[in-house]
Parts: sequence; C-alpha cells; structure tokens
Amino acid sequence: MAKETKATEAVTEETPVKTTAAKVAKTVETAKAASKATIEVAKEAAADTKAAVKAKTEEIKAKDAAADAEKKAKKEAAQEEKKVAKAEKAEKKEEKKKTTAKKSAAKKTTKEAAADAKKAVKETASGAKKAVKETATEVKKAVKSASKKAKKPEQMVILQYYGTDVNVEDLMERAIAQFSSQNPDKAAKKINLYLKPEDRAAYYVINEVHLGQVNF
Repeated sequence: MAKETKATEAVTEETPVKTTAAKVAKTVETAKAASKATIEVAKEAAADTKAAVKAKTEEIKAKDAAADAEKKAKKEAAQEEKKVAKAEKAEKKEEKKKTTAKKSAAKKTTKEAAADAKKAVKETASGAKKAVKETATEVKKAVKSASKKAKKPEQMVILQYYGTDVNVEDLMERAIAQFSSQNPDKAAKKINLYLKPEDRAAYYVINEVHLGQVNF
C-alpha cells in the first residue's frame, strides 16, 4: 500500500515536469519558428534596404556623374571661348599690323610720290625759268634789233600853197581840239583830215561820225 502511494506520488510529481518541459519545448520551437520568421523578414528587409541603398547610391553616383559632366562641359566651353577670344584677338592684331603696314606703305608711297612730284616740279620750273629767261633774252634782242630797224625819223608835212606854208600836224591838233571843245564827254579815237587849199581850209571826220572844219 505504501509502495503504491509512493509510485502514485512519483507519477504525480513527474507529470507536471513533463508537461512543463513539453510546454518549454513547444515554446522554444515556437520561438525558433518566430525567430526564423523574424530572421527571414529581417533578411528580406535587409535585402530591400540594401537594394534601396544601392539604388540611392546609384542615383547619387548618377547625379555626381551628371554634375561632373556638366562641370567638365562648362570648363571645356570656357576653354573653347578663351581659345576663340584668343584667336579673334590674334586675328585683330594681325589685321591691325596689316593695316598699319598698308598705311605705312601708302604713306611712304605718297611721300615718295610727293618728293618725286616736287622734284619734277622743281626741275620743270627750273627748265621753264631757264627757257623763259632765254626767250626773254631773245625777245629783248629781237625788240632791240627791230627797234633799231623800225625806228622812224621825225616827220613834218608842210603844205605850200601860193607862198603860204601850212603845217599839217598843226591842222590835225587844231581839229582834235575843236572836236574836244564841242564834245567834252567824247574822245577822238580816229581822225581823217582832208586838205583843200582852194578853200584855204581842212575838213575832218572824227570817229567816222563827227564832221568839222579848220581854216589855214
């Protein structure tokens, strides 16, 4: 009886332990399963995070690459602009040099032409002066020679009529004096004198219009 009671007590004592162990084992299994599920979720989350990080990294890299490309493009454009500006400056400088050279050559040519023209004018003037001088000398000689040859002797025309001497030059002067007294505003440019001894007078025509008479 006593043995049975002990066995019963032993069974009674052993059963809660088993039960607890079973519960613990189940809890462990559950925990393991939960842990495994959690790990899987964590792995998936980590994978997603890694993918997101990678994508973000790629995006950042792409942005950085675009920024670098833009910066490089701007730098190259600036360098190209500098090259163009330098080329334009060199071209302008060369053009200025050419223009200066042309002006210098033109100035030199003009100066030489002016010098040649001045020399030619001087030579021409000298030659002309010499020619004029020689011509003047020749003309002077010719005039002197002609004067010697063409010099007229003094003349006096005397009309003698029946013992009366009449100086024709005096008659001419008297006729002009008479005309001037009658026509003070006119000049005697031409006179024709006609002598008529039988009338003892001389008749005149001055400027082919005005008629008159002077007596001997």
